[in-house]
Amino acid sequence: MLLEFLCDRMATEKNMSLKDPNAASKTNPKRVAIVISNPAISTTTGWPVGFWWSELTHPYYVLSEAGYEVEIFSPEGGKCEADAMSDPRDPSGYSSSDLISMGFMPRPGWPNW
Repeated sequence: MLLEFLCDRMATEKNMSLKDPNAASKTNPKRVAIVISNPAISTTTGWPVGFWWSELTHPYYVLSEAGYEVEIFSPEGGKCEADAMSDPRDPSGYSSSDLISMGFMPRPGWPNW
């Protein structure tokens, strides 16, 4: 629902441009916080779980393209780890078609989320 709203807003926003994505206010930019889960153990399966890549990367992409400053937080702070099945490179193939998340995957020399 939020994603649809943002896409509609981006399509109709007259002040938006790729050169100046935050044309409305240079001194007071639009900001968004995304909260992702900390690593945990599933009470159902007993397996380690973490945040889901697409739940982070898809809104991050849309919001940052719309000119928002996006910050990522977790309830407990510290290092966060993605759920393995949400990784498009996972052998299960569960998320293999998620090209947006693939574009965010850590690479050598990049900071580790």
